[in-house]
Amino acid sequence: MGEHVNLIAYQDHETESNFPDDKSVVDYYKEKLNTCNVLIDFIKSNFVNDNWKGNVAEIGSGNSKLMYRLDNERLLSSGYAIEVSESRHKLAERYKQIVENKNLKNINSDFMKVAPYNNLDLVIGVDIVFQLIAPLFEQAAENILSWSYQGLRSGGSFR
Repeated sequence: MGEHVNLIAYQDHETESNFPDDKSVVDYYKEKLNTCNVLIDFIKSNFVNDNWKGNVAEIGSGNSKLMYRLDNERLLSSGYAIEVSESRHKLAERYKQIVENKNLKNINSDFMKVAPYNNLDLVIGVDIVFQLIAPLFEQAAENILSWSYQGLRSGGSFR
């Protein structure tokens, strides 16, 4: 039996052939980072204060735009962006190299194959992640919650 269709749905999304040079990657990310305004405002309003810097993981991070934006906002001490799509992971790594980011670790894996961290202040999983993961197997949604709560330090948040 092959991989579930949901695990390969974004496999050819944001491929390297769409970005012939570093300028095209940077321009693309400028647009993408601006699309995070609502999420950044939500995080700032509900989970952090002005002096907050935390350890954050995002399940299903795509091109890691939200994590890079958190870092740009100086909210990230360290970050773990977990994405199953190889093409999106490669793009996130390419951008990381271009901007010389040191705070984010992009991980190309099914998040269930990544051991939970135990130092996280915030775990992010946007709604599409639940929609894609829940049908994989009977306990998939519960496993998202379990992984997330295992990774949180005391006082951390899963949203």
